Amino acid sequence: MRYPIDADIASASTLEGRFYSDPEAYAACTERVFTRTWQWLGTLDDISVSGSLAPRDLLPDCLDEPLLLARDAGGTLRCLSNVCTHRGNILVTAPCHTSQIRCGYHSRRFDLDGRMVFMPEFMGVKEFPSRSDDLPQIPFGEWQGHGFAALDPAAPLEAFIGDITSRLAWLPVADFEPRPERRRDFDVAAHWALYVENYLEGFHIPFVHAGLHQVVDARGHQRPRAPGAKLVPGQVAHPEEEVVDAVRSPGAEARLELLQLGLHRDEDIRVHQLTELGVSQQLAELCLVDGERLRPAFR
Repeated sequence: MRYPIDADIASASTLEGRFYSDPEAYAACTERVFTRTWQWLGTLDDISVSGSLAPRDLLPDCLDEPLLLARDAGGTLRCLSNVCTHRGNILVTAPCHTSQIRCGYHSRRFDLDGRMVFMPEFMGVKEFPSRSDDLPQIPFGEWQGHGFAALDPAAPLEAFIGDITSRLAWLPVADFEPRPERRRDFDVAAHWALYVENYLEGFHIPFVHAGLHQVVDARGHQRPRAPGAKLVPGQVAHPEEEVVDAVRSPGAEARLELLQLGLHRDEDIRVHQLTELGVSQQLAELCLVDGERLRPAFR
């Protein structure tokens, strides 16, 4: 089933309603969008020391791909499959510090670069181990202390965040610290695309978000396009107020910057993760549950 989208926004129209309940469309998005885009793995604080291992779940409830971040003795950080190449056992279930990765099922062992080095009772077996016994390495990248992975990336991470990195060079993202007490999780009975579409448009702000409307001048709401992402700068309604001090750009007038790495609805969708950096320096993670539910988490 095809859902045509006009690249000209002046001629484009809302997707047909059946898209949001079409299981084939959801499966196609999982394969052609989410496996090919860079997904957020969280901060890398738990993997900062050589010999560290930290498990991750890539896009929970959608891809559900078990990954393992591993920093070897030389300090190189890799993203590996967290599934043993023998019987599919999960290798690491909690952050730890070690010199090797050992499977708890048959004690198959791997170096921290993913290379298999030992298997009990397999001495003398011909052509063993082979490369297929090593843990697959997953494309991985870092940005400002945050990790990203993609199973089959359509573009390098650098191409995805390049324009955003230069535009927000003044914002100390790497210095941000989590505030667990301010985390808010919601279960939303809605298709993920419906949620993202609503997030990407600002027409509803004056009518739904009265507090935000007092800070942001909706008339200045723009949508500059970066390769595979959206940067959403908003004109601050009252620059003289203290509320914008946290996002004052050196050498420029006060402004509110929202960095949004999000799906844009066209034929070249490359990223699903929503990251918002603004007055509250808030990060928003969007987890897909299934075709009818999603779980936004605001940190």
